[in-house]
Amino acid sequence: MKDTDSTVFRKNGCTVKNIVLFTLNASYLHTSLSLRCLADAIIDYKKLDCHAIINGGKVNEESDLSAVIYGAESRGTIQERDRFPVTVKIIEKTVSDSRNRVLSELYESRGDIFLFSCYIWNIESMMQQAADLKKLLPNSVIIAGGPEISFRGSDFFEAYPYIDCIIRGDGEISVPEAIESIIRTGLNEREINGIHYGRFENDKTHYERFPPHSGAMVYYETSRGCPYSCGYCVSGIKHTGNTVIEAKSVRNSLNGLYEFERYPDVRIVKLVDRTFNFDRERANEIWRALSDDKYTKKYHFEICADLIDDTALDILKNVPDGKFQFEIGIQSTNRETLLACGRASSAEKTISQMEKLYKLGNIKIHADLIVGLPHESYTRFAQSFNSVYGKCDELQVGFLKLLYGTNLRKKAASFGCVFSDNPPYTVLKTDCISYSEIELLRNVTDVLTRFGESGRFKDTINFLLEKSSSPFALFEEIAKYIKRNNPAGVRALSQRSAYEELYFFGMNLLTSVKDRDELFERISSDFEKHEVGRLPVRIRNFKRGEKQA
Repeated sequence: MKDTDSTVFRKNGCTVKNIVLFTLNASYLHTSLSLRCLADAIIDYKKLDCHAIINGGKVNEESDLSAVIYGAESRGTIQERDRFPVTVKIIEKTVSDSRNRVLSELYESRGDIFLFSCYIWNIESMMQQAADLKKLLPNSVIIAGGPEISFRGSDFFEAYPYIDCIIRGDGEISVPEAIESIIRTGLNEREINGIHYGRFENDKTHYERFPPHSGAMVYYETSRGCPYSCGYCVSGIKHTGNTVIEAKSVRNSLNGLYEFERYPDVRIVKLVDRTFNFDRERANEIWRALSDDKYTKKYHFEICADLIDDTALDILKNVPDGKFQFEIGIQSTNRETLLACGRASSAEKTISQMEKLYKLGNIKIHADLIVGLPHESYTRFAQSFNSVYGKCDELQVGFLKLLYGTNLRKKAASFGCVFSDNPPYTVLKTDCISYSEIELLRNVTDVLTRFGESGRFKDTINFLLEKSSSPFALFEEIAKYIKRNNPAGVRALSQRSAYEELYFFGMNLLTSVKDRDELFERISSDFEKHEVGRLPVRIRNFKRGEKQA
């Protein structure tokens, strides 16, 4: 087969065009909801005749699909001869997969039209694949879409000339229309503004035709859009024709969530709703229903904590332990910072309600802070950190990324923000925080993740917190101590070395014999609970030397 000959099937004398949807996920655990939405839209489009779905190398012929895809209603008035035959295939890989192996699979698919779903975490790798693929299959058409594309201008083609077309915004209507137009005319538009998808409220899960692999995390959306307009986020940006937020009914949402029960190996359903509880009554009804034993998965929600009321707390306290995970975006406790980001909510109320959820003890609470926001200095960020730490199960510190289309990117100069030109466009410095301070905060974040969030050093960290002026001060001092002894930082430490470094940091911090003895007991307890073998020899020898002295 020649490189320029992408023919795999023929039907009624017509060449069957191969449509390949591709993305690189963050890890093998993840699955792509966007590709499945678009694949279903292509398959169900009346002017395209899906000859086969290719799922993981398995070909499902049209005869197996006709009852599902083409009922009398969907066939409509389109004559068979006027419909263009296609095959549809999804290729999902990860950003860690071998670049050559990914390229090989894309090449072997012999796609006529490739659809690339692009995000900040995969855009560079995706474009590398597109560049090589275009050289191997020069007659193919490569269409790029996704959040990283939706706010790009014509300058995108200057950076990536091997991309033939970009589609901004919703793709469920515009993608199949673009494919049909390309097949019919042999030509493609360069830039397409996606047509608003108005049937979302009755949408399905999109995993029916392309099931998740064993152990995968699945994604589901019960609402689309966001009622807020945070300056660092694209979710609240309104495209032409879109309402502020669209939501499925409680019944439709629960029916969709129950569909995932057919996949026994799937453990987590992550709802991608930007603010799940924007409608309190609706959220409460769904939470109450999901508490029932017939829903067996873990469910992850991104919520607005200050919308949690007493009714919600009464419902949530009865949820089985560990069944729900809540992600709460605090971002900062500095009111001036929040206002500059377009957030009018009260940080005090948000933290207060989050703490109530945390004290229920049955829901895992994950909170987010962002470094590099307007008006927030190193010292002021430490205050935000101290206000949140200990009131959630996980505290994640992120670093501001100035995404295309966001308000903060547009006004970066107004707060002296210097950021990388390369994805993910991370802040380098602002007029309130220096590059050196940001780098120190990266080290503090690494220490927080390794020692504070892993759970493997819990007894020791809790003891050291009692002896420190604040949580931030403790993690900052540990970061500085480790950096002095290990220039590569905490990430370069082996697990046994991490215990050693934490122990000797504590020995420098503590002065009384009683406290030092307690530290040894704590670190010994943590090691025994979580590791294999004996406590590291350096710790044992040091303790033995103390006793002998």
